Amino acid sequence: MNNTTQATYGDVAAETTTLIIDAIKSSNERALQYWKSVWDIVAAPAESTSTGYDVRAGFDRLDKVVNLTVQELETSIKKNAHVAETLIAQSTKLQQSAAETVRTVVESGLSSAKQAVETTNDRIETLVRGDKARAAA
Repeated sequence: MNNTTQATYGDVAAETTTLIIDAIKSSNERALQYWKSVWDIVAAPAESTSTGYDVRAGFDRLDKVVNLTVQELETSIKKNAHVAETLIAQSTKLQQSAAETVRTVVESGLSSAKQAVETTNDRIETLVRGDKARAAA
């Protein structure tokens, strides 16, 4: 087997694993930041005690949470699409590397089989020549 091909496959697999771990890390960080922001909006102290103001402030807070949620969903969709595209590219690299590994193994096996056939033919020819020499004597 070709060690270069194995290293390449290993490198691609390591890159893919790193990509997945980074995507999970990024997603978790975004989720934590999102919920922190929601908490900051919801838990902010009321500036007034009047009923009309409380209703208006409640709708303002709701509007901020909705806008924050829409923004987070847009970001999440873009990030997930990028990760998916990258994983597809990595998958292609892994397939190519695996195919190269299989090709190398098959070529090595065929070479070994060819050498075994040649060695067997040489021995048969040697035996046949030896039998002819004994028969002629």
